Amino acid sequence: MGALASYIRFAEWVNEKVGQAFGWLSLVTVLVCFVVVVIRYAFHTGYVWMQEFYVWTFGLSFMLGSGYAFLAGRHVSVDIFSAR
Repeated sequence: MGALASYIRFAEWVNEKVGQAFGWLSLVTVLVCFVVVVIRYAFHTGYVWMQEFYVWTFGLSFMLGSGYAFLAGRHVSVDIFSAR
């Protein structure tokens, strides 16, 4: 049982560090989206790779941040499942 407890502590530590690191990815996503909008409307041009980049950074921050939110107790729960 000690090995399982140490594995759980290690997994929670990794989850916390990944969540904290990728929390900053939300800021990167917002900044890239802002630059894409400015380039599109101010300079009348655009780059598909930049639009794809902020979609992928949002997806990464959502997927990697969900485990951290669940670990920190900030996950949105549905009452149908959590009330039991």
